[in-house]
Amino acid sequence: MLILRSPKGWTAPKKVDGHFIEGFWRAHQVPIADIPANREHLKLLQDWMESYRPRELFDSSGRLIPELRELAPTGHRRISANPRANGSLLRESLRLPDFRDYGVTVKQPATSREQNTPSYSAVSCATSCATTWVISGCSARMKPRRTD
Repeated sequence: MLILRSPKGWTAPKKVDGHFIEGFWRAHQVPIADIPANREHLKLLQDWMESYRPRELFDSSGRLIPELRELAPTGHRRISANPRANGSLLRESLRLPDFRDYGVTVKQPATSREQNTPSYSAVSCATSCATTWVISGCSARMKPRRTD
């Protein structure tokens, strides 16, 4: 198995309008906006897309070249044929904690303050422990609360 760790936006232009793209939150957004009205942005996008060398990957009709098409798995090696990736073949009920254990008691509207993160964190940890049999540190610290 090979694992490649690369920054988000690795192949994108390094900067757009003075803002970094690679390794920054902008790589999760639309890194180059306003393409129809901004010719510089259009050129950046065109250069970026052409850096993938599509003429080497696709034939004149836009189909993947045969050498690359042959690399795709066939038969039982396809993702859709894998019973773990195909949800209809290996169905198991999820073992989830009772969501009511993590509720917040509201005695009167707009009179109390609660955060969603601790409650969600506790549910997430409890769900993870229940479904993977792994006890994480957060589940030991966060105890469920009954609200009824």
